[in-house]
Amino acid sequence: DDPLAVVWFKKAAESGRAEAQFALGMRCFFGLGVPQDLGQAVFLLHKAAQQGHAEAQYRLAGCLEDGLGVNADKAAAVYWYNTSAGLGYPQAQNMLGVLYSKGMGMPRDAHAAANWFLRAAIQGYATAQYNLARSYETGDGLEKNREKAIYWYDKAAGQGDADAQARLDAF
Repeated sequence: DDPLAVVWFKKAAESGRAEAQFALGMRCFFGLGVPQDLGQAVFLLHKAAQQGHAEAQYRLAGCLEDGLGVNADKAAAVYWYNTSAGLGYPQAQNMLGVLYSKGMGMPRDAHAAANWFLRAAIQGYATAQYNLARSYETGDGLEKNREKAIYWYDKAAGQGDADAQARLDAF
């Protein structure tokens, strides 16, 4: 019952509970039980992010990066990705790796990118496992290592990553 869930999330969010602010923010983002309102979603995600909610920080960073519900602000996006990554959130760690590898919002640093991919890959995040494998395969930020590339492609493929399976097939 989405509308009833929203009532309870609102009560908890108004009392300052970060998890409720995050949950309500995501409902506003996707329009679940409430009309879609990206501005309100960003407001609620920001409240939860300020309280140290790692996924809210990651989602807020994505909104800031893409200008969803707020003016795009790459520097603020990097700040929130970094904050979330520092709390160990693997999607944020992977995204920092992507940003470092492309030099988006920061100077390009392939070594830093590979380190962020590794942190997320160790936690089992398939996209980061694929990205780390590519780093090993190409030698971008790491010394080329075919065996480690295959190892990480295999980990990602085992979780259903089609790109990783295709790279394994190419070896």
